[in-house]
Amino acid sequence: MDQILTDFDQNDLNVIKWQLNTDSVNMTGIVRKCVYGYPAIILLNPVENTSPGGKKKLNFMAISNPLWLTCPFLNKKIHDFESNGYIKKVTSLINSDRSLIELMKNAHANYYYLRRNLYSREFGEISSIEFNTKILNSGIGGIKEIDNIKCLHQHYSHFQICEDNVAGRIIHNLLNGINYCRERLCDDASQ
Repeated sequence: MDQILTDFDQNDLNVIKWQLNTDSVNMTGIVRKCVYGYPAIILLNPVENTSPGGKKKLNFMAISNPLWLTCPFLNKKIHDFESNGYIKKVTSLINSDRSLIELMKNAHANYYYLRRNLYSREFGEISSIEFNTKILNSGIGGIKEIDNIKCLHQHYSHFQICEDNVAGRIIHNLLNGINYCRERLCDDASQ
């Protein structure tokens, strides 16, 4: 997992806060940057922000959906796909082909181990049945039935580290490989 992360500095953090329109970002690393060097996908921190010396608390959102798309350009483009019914279209396409179904099963397994490793790294081995059923017993984007798709943003982000994610690959192809804006939107964050 560490090989997918890049270090980040205060400037990266400021850009991410601007991208997400928030004053608080709890992340553990940057998974991908755009061609301009701005964060595009981050890995959320499974530990909630706590007071110094305080007991670690689980950040359920970060375990459920550890990858987060921050790029405003990609967020808008993928939101437009979702608004135009692509969740249903992509789901139908995948469920009509056995080989695509198998690849998606592999992608969900990869996501499971990503979450499990994140948790284990911070909290030790998993033993709680409640944790397994509430968090790990769900697919990408927190879905309960892995033959469905809930969030194309999550699938696209996961595709960046797992080529088996067919839904993410479809979105990548719909974007015609254009995964950055020409306007350099995030330059505004640096001002």
